[in-house]
Amino acid sequence: IQIKGVNLPPPPTTPWIIMGASYGGALSAWAKHEYPDLVFAAIASSAPVEARYYFWEYFEPIRRGAPPHCRNSIINTVKYVDSVLFGKNAKKIQSLKARFGLPNVTHNDDFAAALIIPIWNWQSLAPNSVNQFTYFCEFFDKAKTEPDQITAYASYMTGYVKNLTCPDQDECFGTHNPRLPRYTDISLDNAARSWTWQLCYEFGFWQSAPPKGYPTLVSTLYTPEYSERQCRFYFPDSILPETPRIDYINKEFGGWNITDDNIFWINGQFDPWRDVTVNAVEAPKRVNTSASPDVVIQGGIHGWDEYWKQNITAPIVEVHDEVIASLRAWLKKFRATKP
Repeated sequence: IQIKGVNLPPPPTTPWIIMGASYGGALSAWAKHEYPDLVFAAIASSAPVEARYYFWEYFEPIRRGAPPHCRNSIINTVKYVDSVLFGKNAKKIQSLKARFGLPNVTHNDDFAAALIIPIWNWQSLAPNSVNQFTYFCEFFDKAKTEPDQITAYASYMTGYVKNLTCPDQDECFGTHNPRLPRYTDISLDNAARSWTWQLCYEFGFWQSAPPKGYPTLVSTLYTPEYSERQCRFYFPDSILPETPRIDYINKEFGGWNITDDNIFWINGQFDPWRDVTVNAVEAPKRVNTSASPDVVIQGGIHGWDEYWKQNITAPIVEVHDEVIASLRAWLKKFRATKP
């Protein structure tokens, strides 16, 4: 292998190190686990290594980490929305959809799913910065009562919809028509389709409303079945299993139980993917050792250690220093074993 004109012998002569965040973090850990003779070390950031079908916990770090007034406003609005949608009063439901700028979304579950759009932006928040989630929360700043909170949420959604080019709202927000462009676009550069295949075939990760009794940021109409139903539309002529091969994936690649040395695990305190990483609450208790460090960036979200220059926080700098120190120590041992 040549890098900038330097010849690098293959492993094990050269200590190859893999790093990545999110799915790339999982791939890094899996590569080290599956091919220890080829991969010397891995840095696995926000790595969702434990496949899961019902992934309602995705929204829990958002609920815990979002500004309290914003969080409570979302919860109150969703509670109201569900009361109308489950009330089965057609006129009230239609009025609700119109209030949120979505009068022509046919199916109630699609309408409920559309209201999650601003919440998805939490995952992409960068250190010391703002994005559409921050902008969304600002709509609730002056909303002191529940009716005001509902109005503020509706105002955000109305403005969002107006800025879209939607010949048909069901084309933009619907999921029930198998002829929708999102299902029929099989172009090779459609990365979203590739990831959807992996979800449908292997991982699941169906982000959903929580079990009854939990406060929720999303409608209870947003279920694993809502997402999985779409798999047959994306891949109508495929060999998809009835449900993703979650048990096989976790058994084959180790899931939470990966214990290999020379894997540096990094997660964010409020990363929505945290509950399918080795740092999940339900995961086997892991000891932070020099051979297999496991650190959590306080206040961090998704893949925050990937930021190296602008706006980084002190906890990120600390993690960077720990990563460099670990790699130096591991490489020192590697060199000591060579003649």
